[in-house]
Amino acid sequence: MNWSNSVGNLMTGIIEYGIGITFAILAGIVNNFGLILQKRVVNSISEDQKFGKQLVKSPLWIFGLGMELVFGSIFFFISELLIGPVLPPGLMATGLIVLALGSSRLNKERLKRSEWLGMCLMILAIFLLAFTGMSVGSEIISSLLLTDLAFLPRVIIFTIILVIIALSCHVLSIKSKRFRGMALAVFSGLMFAISNFWVGIFTAVLTILLTPIGIIMFITCCIVLIMTNYLGIFKIQQAFQHGQASNLIPVQQVSIQVMPIPYFTVIILLNMVLLINFITNPYTPISILLLVSGIALIIAGSFLLGRIQAKMEKEAEKK
Repeated sequence: MNWSNSVGNLMTGIIEYGIGITFAILAGIVNNFGLILQKRVVNSISEDQKFGKQLVKSPLWIFGLGMELVFGSIFFFISELLIGPVLPPGLMATGLIVLALGSSRLNKERLKRSEWLGMCLMILAIFLLAFTGMSVGSEIISSLLLTDLAFLPRVIIFTIILVIIALSCHVLSIKSKRFRGMALAVFSGLMFAISNFWVGIFTAVLTILLTPIGIIMFITCCIVLIMTNYLGIFKIQQAFQHGQASNLIPVQQVSIQVMPIPYFTVIILLNMVLLINFITNPYTPISILLLVSGIALIIAGSFLLGRIQAKMEKEAEKK
């Protein structure tokens, strides 16, 4: 009986892990499609027009934003609920593969070797991340919220550090016209990095919602998620006015992709019990190698595939 229960739990865990990975990839595909639609509208707005008003008046921009905020967010939320905040950001970047294929189809152009290489790197990265096994489920985070008094201070300090870096980028965007687009893209990426981290906490909070700390954290999570997503979206739209999406989106992605390692450190490695379990696990060195290699491949692939968006910009500017 115990043996059958163990096998059943193992199979359930594998299925949940697979579903979580699948939804993370779907979230990336939907987000990139929505981003293309938004960029098309941004390119059509002249400098003498009011930027914000023209965006909200465009049905195409609203639809693209809806793809990103509604469907992309739902898929991402399900993914984080099942496998936690460590793996989904990297898996979402694979949506750039669809972007490259769709762009070449629309522009009736063949992909370059560098773009095929970028897609191969992304596909390889999916396999590497999938086999890391670094799933930090909501039950682990909710347990830390209730039992680890140092967990919440770690979360707050980590968030403040990212906010300070983002504010530094904001100052740079004001003072330097040359680096304005890049600085705004990094700012946007950092906002989404904070959001990705707090979505993981939010999913855990739902399991302890009836407790006092659950209510407080629920309100806090809602405020953080609304603010970071708004700023992330608005700043990348501003960045598009000062540079090419082919350069800016990969820069934004780097800010997002390097965060899983700090996520894992804040959640797992700074908790003594979980740290001991992590160190004593014989598969830990392999998991770390796969995670770092996967992130590196995604960053490299993002830059190679990011160039494909220059074609989308030129096509949109002609219309």
